[in-house]
Amino acid sequence: KQRWLRKRRRARGEEAARLGAFCQEGHWRYCRHPNYLGEWGVWCALTLLALPALAQHLGTTHGQSASQPSAPSSAGLEAAADWARKAVLAGGLASVPLTMYLCLTWWTGAVPAEFYSKQKRKGYAEYMDTVPMFFPQLVSFKGGSKHK
Repeated sequence: KQRWLRKRRRARGEEAARLGAFCQEGHWRYCRHPNYLGEWGVWCALTLLALPALAQHLGTTHGQSASQPSAPSSAGLEAAADWARKAVLAGGLASVPLTMYLCLTWWTGAVPAEFYSKQKRKGYAEYMDTVPMFFPQLVSFKGGSKHK
């Protein structure tokens, strides 16, 4: 993006390069928000890296040890509480990529930014029609490569 800005400034002058311009080169040819896609990828990787620790944690039981037997009436309650704790941990970890996707695209990132870009930048609406917002489309459905 920096190379694009330098080239633009040289070609049209400093002020013209800043007003109403947007990058359509490099990663921005394939995805309107490659920075958000990269951020989401980091969160997905962190989730995958946490899976072994979660698996090890889910394999353990909490509460009393085997040397201290519990009363028969509380054993079922402890087992249910242990199962619920494990379900909450697994569900929480599984929801991280989806939560970050929603946050980066709808709540704080792409959609709000595009609302203003569409108003300020000439040609941005056409760019939105041709380039996917988040997940790159490297191959068109009509066959062949989308970008040459």
